Amino acid sequence: MKRIVLYIIGVCLACLPMSAQLNCAEAILERTVTAFQEAGGIKATFTVSFDGTPISYGSISLLGEKFVLEVGDTKIWFDGCNQWTYLLSADEVTISKPTLAELQSINPYAWLSFYKEGYKVSLTSEDNACYHIQMDAEAGQQMKSMALAIKRGANLPLWVSISQQQGGKLDIKIDSYLTK
Repeated sequence: MKRIVLYIIGVCLACLPMSAQLNCAEAILERTVTAFQEAGGIKATFTVSFDGTPISYGSISLLGEKFVLEVGDTKIWFDGCNQWTYLLSADEVTISKPTLAELQSINPYAWLSFYKEGYKVSLTSEDNACYHIQMDAEAGQQMKSMALAIKRGANLPLWVSISQQQGGKLDIKIDSYLTK
């Protein structure tokens, strides 16, 4: 009987670091979301690679749910309700009311909140410069997994790597940030 009790206590103690790691990763993401909310708007420039091949660079300006995204010859504005997409090559503007799923695929601010529904989150490593967080999809999610590096102190993402359910890996390296 004592053996069983000691075994159960040992298993519980072994699980404590995993629980603390989960809470730590969620706390880091919460601080990052709060930093975005309190920044008074953010403008970031970034480089995008797909399966290791650089494909584009761009910028995004965020203020709450509103954003302006410029990638290659495409510019997208979202005012919280309507989205305008301008394709320079076609000299054409399309206006739409995007779904929540469509907005989540475009707006990186939304990516930071994915852990709240349908993703398992863990702190994979940390160093003096940043935290490395992994989010793995549970069931029925658009993305298979996402890895992030969050800068210590500033609580801003340095890079995001997204593995898609249908295959392929999208890497986004944030080159610069401006706030307010």
